[in-house]
This record gives sequence, structure tokens and C-alpha cells, in this order.
Amino acid sequence: MEEHKLSSPMMIPSKPVGDSAVDGLLAGLVAGLAMAVLLAGVTLLRGETPAVLFSRFAFDEQTSALAGFFSHLAVSAIYGLLFALLQRLLLNHWRRGLAAMVAGLVYGLTLLALALTVILPGAASPLLQAPPAILAAGHALYGLVLGWVLQRM
Repeated sequence: MEEHKLSSPMMIPSKPVGDSAVDGLLAGLVAGLAMAVLLAGVTLLRGETPAVLFSRFAFDEQTSALAGFFSHLAVSAIYGLLFALLQRLLLNHWRRGLAAMVAGLVYGLTLLALALTVILPGAASPLLQAPPAILAAGHALYGLVLGWVLQRM
């Protein structure tokens, strides 16, 4: 078993890159689930079904809501992996406590900005029909949960 090395003056143990990547995938999955629950709840309050919401995550109109849900989770996991690697490389002092959650929040809102300005319009995604405030709340929760879960791994 490999020992973790100390990588900073703050004495945060440094994991192998592969372990950090797996942690990011898992944290992203958990954060994606939290975001999905929030979005489904808000969708219900707006008088729609979660199936309508998750069908908007699909790449075409013939994809099922279940496929859209799993697409959302897959993207959430990949973004979690990227965050974990960015945090490892650039934000080592932002890996614990409230700082980790703030870094996650900033990351989640950055993903929202990219989604609304580049990714969704470029894909002509039906998610553009969702109110931006709801998407913002979902991405903020995603980032907070991502930072919180990742610091515990």
C-alpha cells in the first residue's frame, strides 16, 4: 500500500492522481444526484413531472427521460473528476472546510455560465426552456455538495 505524501505547508496529504480522479467521479455523481433531486422538486412545484425535466437533458426528442437522467449523472461525474483534478493541481489550499465548499460553489456557477452561454445554445438544448434561476440553484447546490463530499474523501 502506497503512503500518502504531504504536499503543502497546510499538511494536506496528497493522494495519487488516480485516487483523486475516482474521488472526483464519485463526488460528482453524489452532487449530480443532489442537483437532480432539487430540480425534480422545483419541477413538481411548477406543475410539471420530473419526466418532462429529465427529457430535456436528452440529446434528441426521441430519447427517454430515463436516458436524460443518466446523461445528467454521467456529465455530473465527469465534471466532478475535472474539479477534483483542478483542485489537486491549482487549489490545494481550498481542499478543506468551508473553502472547499466555496471553491465548489464557484465551480458550479462557472459551469452554469458555460452551459447558458456556450454548451446549451451550441447544442440547441431543450434545457434552455428551464428558468435560469432554477438552473442557477441547481448548479449552486451541485458545487456546494461537490466541494463538501470531495473534502471528506
